[in-house]
Amino acid sequence: GQQQGQGPASLQFLPAGRTGFGAWEVDALLRVRAARDVATAARLLRSLSSLVAQLPNLEMPDVIGEQVEQALSALQLAVQRAAAADYPAAGTAARSASALSEAAFSHPSVLAQLNFPDSHKVGVFMPFFLPALLPVLQALVLELYRRFRSKGKGQQGQERQPGKAQGEVEQELGKGQEGVEQVPAQAHSEQREQLNVLA
Repeated sequence: GQQQGQGPASLQFLPAGRTGFGAWEVDALLRVRAARDVATAARLLRSLSSLVAQLPNLEMPDVIGEQVEQALSALQLAVQRAAAADYPAAGTAARSASALSEAAFSHPSVLAQLNFPDSHKVGVFMPFFLPALLPVLQALVLELYRRFRSKGKGQQGQERQPGKAQGEVEQELGKGQEGVEQVPAQAHSEQREQLNVLA
């Protein structure tokens, strides 16, 4: 439109190709897409690292390690190409890193182990190990009972020994008293025989 006291408004446009998009628009889209792919790849690799740290018994196939190494190399290449203003190459490397990290994180072997926790393993393998554990537990209980019983017998034997010694002492004392009583009786009988002889 026009304003009072001024000429017609002038507009300036950046040159566009036959596709209808300018080179700067394509570069902007490539930068946004590359940054998004780089962030996605970094997030997935970080999540995979945290998962391995939380589950040390998690088995990782060699193919996952190769995919992680390739994703890291692609991420480094994407950053280098973006720093050099080569946005098409940066976008290609970022897409490759995102795809590789997604494949490593969602590998079927990892998902199968995550959906099969330790409680399920115990429920699956317990029927196999329980018959083998029963004889071991039975032998352990019998061994503990035998040791407890032998200790009880040993304590009873120690309590009986003092009683036996006391009985033996009483018997010896009784024998001594009988000997003492027999000595005067023999002396009286000898005196009577002497009197009879004299008479």
